[in-house]
Amino acid sequence: MGLLKLSRATTARSDREVAFREARYFEHLSRGEFGPSDPPYSIFAFDPFHDGEVRLRGIRLASRTVTITFRNVYAVDSVDRTRAKTGLPKRKLGRNDFRTKVIFHGVRLIVLPDVPSGNLWYHCSNLFRDSGGYRLAIQVWGRREYGLLTLSFAGIDVEDVAPKIAKYLPLGADPVGHLGYAKQGPDYYARRWRTELRRFEGQNGRV
Repeated sequence: MGLLKLSRATTARSDREVAFREARYFEHLSRGEFGPSDPPYSIFAFDPFHDGEVRLRGIRLASRTVTITFRNVYAVDSVDRTRAKTGLPKRKLGRNDFRTKVIFHGVRLIVLPDVPSGNLWYHCSNLFRDSGGYRLAIQVWGRREYGLLTLSFAGIDVEDVAPKIAKYLPLGADPVGHLGYAKQGPDYYARRWRTELRRFEGQNGRV
């Protein structure tokens, strides 16, 4: 799958390879001049939906919109850790509270994944510039096989789920920090991953 297969940490065989792939991916985003002002970058750069369900909610040809919901597994794990750390009792987290609706506008292309019917699960994604807009390639998996969900689009609207998860956090905690969205530009994260890579290279030899 080209860049998608080679760039991310989800198929890495070691922590060293994780650092290498993530550094390279954020360098790719830097070359594309992405930043926090690009909502697709902020929302998808860290793959907060990894291992969560992907649900296609609607394709409207007339308005060129596609609606998809993603389960924010990063937020689930982050809220669980915070509750345990602060001594809050175990509590079942409502699945719908951690589902995020994303509406893709100005869709020029959508390619559905060729996987068996049933639930689809988010694996990882890559983001690109495309004809003045964006192209997002999401690797998903079904019962046994992987497939690729690809969209070319002008922009997105993202549901604000922070109020829904605030009830699970200690009083006064900022829920936005638990969503796994990118707050800095890609150069910042690329430097951090390159620092990690140098540390692993010093310990174990080069990637």
